[in-house]
Amino acid sequence: MQDMLFIDKLQKDNSYAVGFIQRTVWDKYVFGGERNFVVFVCEKNNDPVGYILITPGMGEGHPIKIQQIAVRDDARRLDYGSALIAVVRDFCNTFNRTGATLRCRTDLESNKFWEALGFYKYGIWEKGKVNHVGFKASKDINLWRIDLNDRQFQLFDLTI
Repeated sequence: MQDMLFIDKLQKDNSYAVGFIQRTVWDKYVFGGERNFVVFVCEKNNDPVGYILITPGMGEGHPIKIQQIAVRDDARRLDYGSALIAVVRDFCNTFNRTGATLRCRTDLESNKFWEALGFYKYGIWEKGKVNHVGFKASKDINLWRIDLNDRQFQLFDLTI
């Protein structure tokens, strides 16, 4: 319950950047186990400082999807975001996922974070376009990807 309260507050504090996932979705799909959503919470001295929400994607041999990541303002640039990505790397190696993909609005500073971590931009979801599940982009959105599975050989460089 403490994790949910922390995530709820951090999500609200950063809603301009991470969007907002309703509490009922968290309760059912993440903490309730109705879907395979996974959340990792990063702590320092038993004090939560950040979280990352992922969905395992299409299964083995495919990338996971980073749905949200947030780190407290006072804990930024102290490698907690990098630590969360390191946990995702472990997840990819353990469950045979190729890496991770994510979406990030082009106007957000976090694009610099993704690039610094080695993510590469493989496309842009343009404002007004509808994606495969029927959502329309309200702003331009960068599409990022990184290969994280240390055991899989990558055949192609997909950078644009």
